[in-house]
Amino acid sequence: MKVLMGVGNPLRRDDGIGPYIARKFVKDDWISIDCGPTPENFVIKVEEMNPELIVIVDAAKMNLKPGEIRKIPPEKIDRFTISTHNIPLSVIVNYLGAHRCILIGVEPLEVGYGEGLSPTAQRAANAVLDILMREDFDSIPTV
Repeated sequence: MKVLMGVGNPLRRDDGIGPYIARKFVKDDWISIDCGPTPENFVIKVEEMNPELIVIVDAAKMNLKPGEIRKIPPEKIDRFTISTHNIPLSVIVNYLGAHRCILIGVEPLEVGYGEGLSPTAQRAANAVLDILMREDFDSIPTV
């Protein structure tokens, strides 16, 4: 079994891309969790599931063009994520086991207050959903 954790605040425009993807993603042998802005609330539950793979999707400021998608290695997580979380994602990834976690970051266009993804983030979300369906994580460049 594999787990998708969608992280972010849907009340901050493109920061809600993780929860959006988590709500849309359905695939056999996967559990999809909308963690909102508090992924730490789900860590123990995910750990108890003992998944073979954990994919975390979050908006991340990586100094790329808006909508670009990258894998973020554990040692670079704290440099690129948007800080709407109570606990840094690096702590969560280390707790869950960095060897079985893939963090997918999407460069946001808009992170101001408001609901709904920008058209740029919507296209990126669709691309991430396609990657998840194919489980083609090697197709994502690393930042």
